Amino acid sequence: MTHRQNEVTKEKAAAAAGCKRDITIDILRLLGLIGVILAHCSIPGPLFELREFDVTMLVLASGMSYACAAGKQEEPVTVRSWFSYVVKRFQRLIVPVWIFLVFYFLFFWLVFDISYDWRYLLSSFALTSSGIQFVWVFRVFFTSAIFNPMLGSFVSKKGTVWSLRCFGVVLVLNEVLIVESAKLLPASANRVLSFVLFYTVAYAMISGLGIVLQQMKNRNQWKLLLISAFAWAFFGFESGWSSLQAYKYPPQLYYIGYGFMVTVLIDLLLSQKKQKEKAESRCLLWLSRHSMDIYLAHILVIYFVQALSLRFPISWELQFLLYFGCSVVLVMLFQQLQRVNSVFPGKGQGSSAPPVPESRHSHR
Repeated sequence: MTHRQNEVTKEKAAAAAGCKRDITIDILRLLGLIGVILAHCSIPGPLFELREFDVTMLVLASGMSYACAAGKQEEPVTVRSWFSYVVKRFQRLIVPVWIFLVFYFLFFWLVFDISYDWRYLLSSFALTSSGIQFVWVFRVFFTSAIFNPMLGSFVSKKGTVWSLRCFGVVLVLNEVLIVESAKLLPASANRVLSFVLFYTVAYAMISGLGIVLQQMKNRNQWKLLLISAFAWAFFGFESGWSSLQAYKYPPQLYYIGYGFMVTVLIDLLLSQKKQKEKAESRCLLWLSRHSMDIYLAHILVIYFVQALSLRFPISWELQFLLYFGCSVVLVMLFQQLQRVNSVFPGKGQGSSAPPVPESRHSHR
């Protein structure tokens, strides 16, 4: 057995043995969620730049979560198993957003008499930036997740180091195409290409890097931290330290390098078992499991506050507490309604209905 094959075997064994529930993934999800909600508050410029790791961290956590679940299975990826996986991802990521959008548009039409153009409605359900804001991330989560089975299989066969090199090369090629297409193609054609290709490739590779990160040993993670820091610094210097926001749509290496650097650093800081155990709590686990529900709820809270046209100014700290706190309360209320409905499903049915699952957003 070669040295690389030996490393692959050890990594697969570690992945299979160590993923009952990785608290680091829960912390990353929560931090990513906080970063996204902060972006929608009136935070000062430096803090806005500091929290630009949010979406990258959430997609990395998604890849890490997949690696955690896949480490317990040794089934080969077939067309049938992949299609079944994609359907489940669609049901868990896209369908709930569509249901939310139906409720959202009906609510604001009935309560505030706000009408919407059909193009706006169509763009919203397509999860593009031309419709309702903030829901585009669910398209990213879905399109990146559908490649996880193939990427996970690739990492299992080739090992983390070789996979890291391959994913890095793909990101560099994607970067070159992003830059060149902006020069050569009309704006409309470039938008379509960006929507179909650039976003998909970039976030799929980020999710793949999450799989690599979950299976990588600590000593290699330190090397990975240095590589991501170098990428961020190099492209930051090349751009004259422009705002990371300018390199987010679609994500480029300056933006990706920063998010990856922050995520790896946090993962390393939490790598000690004692630190993970100290961080574990029921509150943390609940927030992680319902992170995407809270994200959807915060969209409703933001637009509701805007529809009220409140004139009194509040600090960004209170604004964040309002958005985050109200979103958590809404999710808790909805969860209670689900439980009541499961106990009292209808006349004559008693309480024999099966219990509501604890969450759609487990590591599976």
